[in-house]
Amino acid sequence: MLAGEFQPVAMRARPDLVYQQQTYQGQAWWIVKDPVSLKYFRIRPEAYTALRMLDGVTSLHQLKTELERAFPKIKVEYKDLYSMLGMLHRYGLVLAQASGQGQQLYQRRGEQRRRQVLGQLSSVLFVRLPGVDPERFLNWLYPKARWFYSRWCVAACAALVVSSWLLVILHFHEFYARLPSFHEFFRAGNIVWMMLALGCAKILHEIGHGLTCKHYGGECHQIGLMFLVFTPCLYCDTSDAWVLPNKWHRAAIGAAGMYVEVVLAALCTFLWWNSEPGLLHYLALNTMFICSVSTVIFNSNPLLRYDGYYILSDVLEIPNLGQKSRMALVGLLRNWCLGLPWQKEFALPPRQRLTFAMYAVASVCYRWFILVVILLFLSKFLEPYGLQAIAHVMIAMSLVGLIVVPAVRAVQFLRVPGRMQQVKKYRLLMTMAVVAAVTLAVVYLPLPHRVMTSAVIQAGDAERVYVNVPGVLTELHVQEGQQVEAGQRLAVLQNPEIAYQITHLTGQGQRSERQLQNLRRQQGTDADAAQQIPHVAEASIHIQQRLDQLQQDQRRLELVARQSGVIMPPPHVPSTSGETGSLPAWSGTPLEEWNLGSWLETGTFFCLVGDPLRLEAVLVIDQSQIVFIAEGQQVEIKLDEYPGEVWSGRIGEIAEVDLKVIPRQLAAEAGGELAGAADDTGAARPASTSYQARVSLDNADQRLLPGFRGRAKIRVGSRTLGQAIWRYLSQTFRLG
Repeated sequence: MLAGEFQPVAMRARPDLVYQQQTYQGQAWWIVKDPVSLKYFRIRPEAYTALRMLDGVTSLHQLKTELERAFPKIKVEYKDLYSMLGMLHRYGLVLAQASGQGQQLYQRRGEQRRRQVLGQLSSVLFVRLPGVDPERFLNWLYPKARWFYSRWCVAACAALVVSSWLLVILHFHEFYARLPSFHEFFRAGNIVWMMLALGCAKILHEIGHGLTCKHYGGECHQIGLMFLVFTPCLYCDTSDAWVLPNKWHRAAIGAAGMYVEVVLAALCTFLWWNSEPGLLHYLALNTMFICSVSTVIFNSNPLLRYDGYYILSDVLEIPNLGQKSRMALVGLLRNWCLGLPWQKEFALPPRQRLTFAMYAVASVCYRWFILVVILLFLSKFLEPYGLQAIAHVMIAMSLVGLIVVPAVRAVQFLRVPGRMQQVKKYRLLMTMAVVAAVTLAVVYLPLPHRVMTSAVIQAGDAERVYVNVPGVLTELHVQEGQQVEAGQRLAVLQNPEIAYQITHLTGQGQRSERQLQNLRRQQGTDADAAQQIPHVAEASIHIQQRLDQLQQDQRRLELVARQSGVIMPPPHVPSTSGETGSLPAWSGTPLEEWNLGSWLETGTFFCLVGDPLRLEAVLVIDQSQIVFIAEGQQVEIKLDEYPGEVWSGRIGEIAEVDLKVIPRQLAAEAGGELAGAADDTGAARPASTSYQARVSLDNADQRLLPGFRGRAKIRVGSRTLGQAIWRYLSQTFRLG
């Protein structure tokens, strides 16, 4: 490319470049903006001086002389100039006059596209599509939104945010009680509103970035569509903030999106708190959740390459923080594992290498954690619909991006000619020994294995008394804790409709019987009477059958104990503000006197009759875990009602037939953890094949009541980490 020291350098600086001087950590730097590719480069003053001198006429000797005059403290050598010119050429800041440049640029573009594709594989949940130039839109919008940056508006927004925090803190228990349960919040119907809230919030988020960049004198030349966990929203490229000399202005641009979301979350907190259930209420709840959780987990976290990362980079004045941290990690691994010296191009002082490397490790681990949590959540969410294969494909793609791609790059690094001759053999052997030890530990080292499942407390061998015929509770003959005998009356209900139907059908039956008697007397003399007898007799039979059924229903309005025992209450039913029909709704338990006169529907759980000290826990175990369960295994149970205490017991009996109906307390509709679908009878069928196991409790006491639910931990022995991973992969991808 360069013929000699005194010949003109066959390069010239691009005339369309934009330059801006900045100060980072007390040192002068220059920002070079490429207005075509919208890329920004930070270069040292000597590189800037050399770049401005490249006009296709200046020789290498002239460059060296001018740089030594401008920077007397720097010793300039020709090899340094070669390296600097190569860097400027790679950045695309100069135009070379030699032939063959088109082929090099084409190859460079192809390599860049391959890197983008490989990078996209590791972030399948965050797909970014090409965008458009929004400069005209922002120029139109900014004058109308300039008031948002006034002092009074910022102060009002800050007061709104602080007020929402105080509302949550001062009324936390009530606030928490009004929140829906996990399964209710993430049900299919609410996911639509959540995606709508996410899309709208992120649109305002990105517009906030663009307007703030415009407010401080920058430009925004790309805004487009991206899919954030399958939800369409906008992204905004505010890279022009790099040309701003004030680091706090750059940090403000990075924080603008989070500022918009925090204000939006505060506003929606008040809307949700003061609104009745309805469209506005649920939209406010979803927006509040999205703008708070996503801001904390994603945007504000500096371990992810989002707003928090750029804010930290600007405030600490460490450009390309992620790239430098990865370079530090690679450099340390090369040095520790292979014995290769630290490369000069990494340009990191020794005291900062370990810090940057630790940041890189934390960033990678957090990315893995977030990705795994999201993919597992999607798998569980899609499982009831039979669409979990979508999450499995995404897991496979993520593994390619997070594991296969780095492994391929490591192999390519070692296959460079002469590389193995530079590697120190003892370092390589030590590294291989450590890897082998970790592998053996994963394969053979036993680890405690626990199975977590849902549990509900039930009375062992107790009779469950239900209302079989709906009616008004008029008589209550027992109370909680009372001893009763088999056949003893518990309560009496009345159903006015049944009483009316019995009276009406009794009259009809009597008239039909008299008519039938008259027809039989007339059948000898009247042929028509003889023909009517079969029809009237059949109608009389139907009336009597219906009357017998109603009388049986009336007798069933009297609730009777079928066995001796102690009266135990059913699960408590919370009070409701409204009424069901024209009769008052009941709350608490049907055993309480204030519920006299209340209407009890068919299937109402009235009470239990049995021994209150013979309680047991019923576990619902998925078929994927049932193979680990055996009789006699130790079980620890934590109940929602007593979260700080543990009840223990052992597996006593395991059902051989799969569960057909989910216990009502464990169903997702009742706030439990088990997803299912209601059948024609209204019973909840489990979404996946499950089995019941009964646990006899060792430390049951009077605080326990039937219907209490919680989580159970079953100690099922031990297995290696490798076995756990292989089992999960086998179940997920149906291997073997």
